[in-house]
Amino acid sequence: HRRQADLRRDVDACLADGQLDDDERDRLASRARSLSLSNETVEDLIQHETASRRCPHCGGRLHGD
Repeated sequence: HRRQADLRRDVDACLADGQLDDDERDRLASRARSLSLSNETVEDLIQHETASRRCPHCGGRLHGD
């Protein structure tokens, strides 16, 4: 779980501006490989973190992240 927590922190940092560009996605994939985690794990974390920053009612971006 520690490896996923480390990667989750990296995902949070990359999503701080609300967007994930190709360079950030590549950096996350490289970080995942260095932690022996799959690309699927990266995508799952990105999807989860992105969804958690959206209002479940209107889909709008939540403030204060």
